[in-house]
Amino acid sequence: MQGFQKQLEAKFPSVNQRIANGENKHIKIRETKKKRHWTLLYPPEDEGVNHPFYSQLPGISIADLLRFVADKTGFLRAFTHVLDRFVKQEPDPRELLACLVALSTNMGLWKMSEVSGISYASLLTTARNYLGLSASGNAAHGQRSHQ
Repeated sequence: MQGFQKQLEAKFPSVNQRIANGENKHIKIRETKKKRHWTLLYPPEDEGVNHPFYSQLPGISIADLLRFVADKTGFLRAFTHVLDRFVKQEPDPRELLACLVALSTNMGLWKMSEVSGISYASLLTTARNYLGLSASGNAAHGQRSHQ
């Protein structure tokens, strides 16, 4: 640790010199009569924060992304009915994904029913039956194992 500290301390003069020479464009120096102050420069808000690589990719909806992840990982199978041993029916993937998006984005089931064409009653039933704490915990655990 002492060796690392010595290396770090040895770099201070060169870093300070780069700042003083104006070579470090990320630091702004302001001098008063008695002191020198510095601040970090932040990118302007209109400057994009995404890497240019992402602008080359097509935009997709959250639902399409979740369908892709479900196809690759099978995470939807982890959502089991709250009465697991009494119900052998699989949830409708479209309804389950709609519920996940509606509840995770704070859109709500009613609004999702309006924009998706799936009835509010179906979404409510799916949410009650498959999105309990034990079911969503199982799904989260199953998803982590695929990472």
